[in-house]
Amino acid sequence: MSQMDLARAVGTSSSVVSQACLGQRPPPLERMDAWADALGLDDRARAVFVATAQLAHAPEAVRQRVAWLEQRLANQVCGGDEREVRVVTRVGEPSSDDEPLPLLAAVGAAIDACRRPLETASGAESLIDRAWEAQGLLQVLLTRLSETWLPQATHRPTAALLRTARTHLLRAAAAFRTARPSQQAVLESSLRKVDAALSQARTSLEPAPPPRQVPKHRSRG
Repeated sequence: MSQMDLARAVGTSSSVVSQACLGQRPPPLERMDAWADALGLDDRARAVFVATAQLAHAPEAVRQRVAWLEQRLANQVCGGDEREVRVVTRVGEPSSDDEPLPLLAAVGAAIDACRRPLETASGAESLIDRAWEAQGLLQVLLTRLSETWLPQATHRPTAALLRTARTHLLRAAAAFRTARPSQQAVLESSLRKVDAALSQARTSLEPAPPPRQVPKHRSRG
């Protein structure tokens, strides 16, 4: 589809589409669903498309933090034993002495990075800026999880934990869809649901404790 075809399909000018594609102006958020429909995007591609459009409206510092995490998560290697899939990065502040992290620990640290902007109650950044940052980080994490980490984790317990975590992360992504910058109450409610889903995803990565052994009592004869 050409830019002119897309512009015609969504009822806008080709210059609006061209400037959005070139990054010269943020795309109109209220029209992103119509753009996704015209492009024929499936649910997953639509979620990434809308999240990327929202990030285009965020401050440069927010976009840089999202790009930084994406680059860090992309720097990975897979061990010979499927139980030792490792990500050669530590998600967090930049460090010169990065250590390899087990896969589940790396995913958990990435989830913590998604939650951190939502937990920042005060600061120079507005609530919607923090929401955009958290959503961008979440989409990076979901993409990495679906395309790389889950296929690598052939060890059944690890793969099962990752699939459960991804289910909660998808719920968080769905909750972001109801967030609207112009409606503070709706935004705050949506972000509470997002944070709850992220928290559940984080908890689900912890292996279940072994079943408790109940001592057998001998019957008295």
